[in-house]
Amino acid sequence: MPSHTTENLLNDFPLDTLGQQARINRLYTSVTFCFPLSDSGNDSHDSDDDSAESTREEVIETLQQGLDRLATSFPWTAGQVIRDDKDGVFKIVKASSAVQLASRRLLVVKDLRKDPSVASWKELQENEFPFRMMDEEVLAPRRTMDADADDNSAERPVLLIQANFVRGGGLLLTVSGQHGSMDMAGLAQVIALLAKGMRGEVYSRQEIEAANVTRKGRIPLPAEDALPQHEAGINGQQSLEGSDALAFSPCSAAATYQGPLAWAHIAFSAEDLRYGVKRYALKEKTWRDFISRDDALTALMWQAISRAREESYLQHSDPTDDSNNVSPTTRLTRMVDVRQHFGLPATYPGLFVTSTAHSGTLQEIAGKRSVGSLALDFRAALKDTEALKQSLQKQAAAMIQDRDAVDKENIAARTSSGPRLEIKVSSWAKEKLYDVDFGLFLGKPEAIRRPRFASGAREGLLYFLPETRGSPGGEVVVALCLREGDMSRLRERGKIVSWGRWI
Repeated sequence: MPSHTTENLLNDFPLDTLGQQARINRLYTSVTFCFPLSDSGNDSHDSDDDSAESTREEVIETLQQGLDRLATSFPWTAGQVIRDDKDGVFKIVKASSAVQLASRRLLVVKDLRKDPSVASWKELQENEFPFRMMDEEVLAPRRTMDADADDNSAERPVLLIQANFVRGGGLLLTVSGQHGSMDMAGLAQVIALLAKGMRGEVYSRQEIEAANVTRKGRIPLPAEDALPQHEAGINGQQSLEGSDALAFSPCSAAATYQGPLAWAHIAFSAEDLRYGVKRYALKEKTWRDFISRDDALTALMWQAISRAREESYLQHSDPTDDSNNVSPTTRLTRMVDVRQHFGLPATYPGLFVTSTAHSGTLQEIAGKRSVGSLALDFRAALKDTEALKQSLQKQAAAMIQDRDAVDKENIAARTSSGPRLEIKVSSWAKEKLYDVDFGLFLGKPEAIRRPRFASGAREGLLYFLPETRGSPGGEVVVALCLREGDMSRLRERGKIVSWGRWI
């Protein structure tokens, strides 16, 4: 039985201070886990014998049992986010008085085996689970940008699961977490707890206490005279809008060239990351200069994308426009998990990230700066822990001062006319999701993907997906969104072609 504390947890359960932003509470983060099932050897519509049907029923039952156990020990995962009419605070409340009933609303089951528009398991495997076969409109229970969430009366479930059974014996299991309730690290922790429930294991007291901890007051605020006036933080830090949001800055007409958006996956093997990307970044430096794999990969991607964009910029420049003689500014923001800097465990399930901001002219990033110097800049920003802490504190203080003003500033930044020359990097590579065992009938996933989305998509979004395990392990897949022309140029030349495998 749940403790008295757990039973009454949702009587007052506000989101983290950074979760008190309207836009973030319209966002969902979705992750799709790909599993083979027992009939994966047959690609026909008629392969669904009694054994395969039994397996599917057992998978659904195991998923539901896991959700029931999760909701019982962590009731907030079966709750929904509302904005309190009295004080305007976003908080998690009970979705139902009965925990079992609430958890039953979290699971959506889709039988796609006879849908010819959905790829078979064999096709998915052979093509390495590409974006073109993994669309959130089909596979996810909620869109990334939930338009209905603009209405304060709309339901915002904290967690939703969709089990998609595909032809030939595969399961595409999409887990969608409400972004105001958790960042990617938080969602990974919830997924690990769900899988433990699916295995029928008992949650420890430490797990229950850590995941149900109150989120109020986790960020110590600066002194009153240091409160911000709704502006960017110090030392290149900037405000948080969520990993799927992108703000733009003004520039010339040539830099505002637009075309259709395209998504792609680029896979980098462990060997190429270590002996290709990282060694290339350090070729002009001493090996005493430490940079991480993510530092080097972020720098490589920024330079390669900038080169593709520079060519597009030049093609669409008006030679009679003097403003086009000046190379436009490109900016990269990098989401940073700062739990450790505030004494929180890595398993803290809420929203606790800030970002570092880096900028330069397109010409500079595309050619004048080396990948190594960019990577060292990224590392220096992460080493400045005091600046990271102050950035988060000032963001929190701004939210407390005037939540609506912060929301209006974010809207103004997003809707300003400006170049699509920004990049926003969210790295999930450290999340050990390939190690998660989902129980007897599923085991560990064969592949993990972020499904393609249109609602809320922005040019310049980059996700470093979880590092693969097993043999061969250590591969990182980069999911990125660019204009079609820039994506085509990126495919054709440079170090990305040498080290990356396009999916």
